[in-house]
Amino acid sequence: MKVETSKTVIRPLGIDELELCIEGGKAFYEQSCLPGTFVPELFIENWKRLFDLNIAVIIGAFVDPNISPSGAIGGIVYPDVNDGVLVATEMFWFVNPLERNKYLGVRLFREFEQWALSKGAKRIIMVALATNGTNVSRFYELHGFRMLETQFIKEI
Repeated sequence: MKVETSKTVIRPLGIDELELCIEGGKAFYEQSCLPGTFVPELFIENWKRLFDLNIAVIIGAFVDPNISPSGAIGGIVYPDVNDGVLVATEMFWFVNPLERNKYLGVRLFREFEQWALSKGAKRIIMVALATNGTNVSRFYELHGFRMLETQFIKEI
């Protein structure tokens, strides 16, 4: 599941490489207007738990193999609680702004789809944050997705 394009290497991260996602995780939170605060230790602890259950993947795009990924997509696979069909859900998808418009995001997306298929998933759920406007929604529709729901959040 290793894809190389020019010098960019796209590959799944191992459980021992989760710390490579800290820088991107912080940036994702800052740019996405998500509630709460990014807590690196909690991020690593939770993803380790998901990796241990063999239901998770984080795929990184390494423009330079000696530094943190320039982009990553993470997701899990699980049986739908209503019909038991295996579903893959994207948990995050982030590309460094300096690397956007270079197809890194598309390559990460395609690799995530391949991972989902390899796990036996029959459905994929992707997220479009409200702050992303309509570009991400159009991208999903062009790739065969349809809008399912809109989420609302309230801090209490």
